[in-house]
Amino acid sequence: VAVAKFGNRGASSPSGSFDFLGLLGVPAHRAPLSHVPEALAETGLAFLFAPQAYPALAPLAALRKRHGQPTAFNYLGPLLNPVRPAYRALGVSHPGMLDAMADLLVTEPTNRRALLFRAANGHDEPDPDGETAFRRVAPGSGPEAFVVRLCWD
Repeated sequence: VAVAKFGNRGASSPSGSFDFLGLLGVPAHRAPLSHVPEALAETGLAFLFAPQAYPALAPLAALRKRHGQPTAFNYLGPLLNPVRPAYRALGVSHPGMLDAMADLLVTEPTNRRALLFRAANGHDEPDPDGETAFRRVAPGSGPEAFVVRLCWD
């Protein structure tokens, strides 16, 4: 499965996906976005740095960092992936936004399937040792809700 990861550095949280990728040695600004299709074709993997895709929004990062709380960009950002993928996996940090984002993806014309998730501990990724709420989105039907509890004994 080809993956086009779209993300940023942490603005309203201690870290973002590009902070993690940076620790792994993945550069944020190396290749122009025009190389994304080539990277996906050759390797099946591409990283899209949000400020590179939307440079007009980059100055807001400092304001968001000073504010220190999630903003609309925490929910809009993942939906703005310039690749407009047909399949998506999206973490959602606010419980009220889980259904709202799922409802929006139902109407997204390029969406074939999406899986949204929010851990009971408030994180925007599945909890490896607790409950995680999921929404499965497919064309022609409303979001399907389910909860998974992982437990490592």
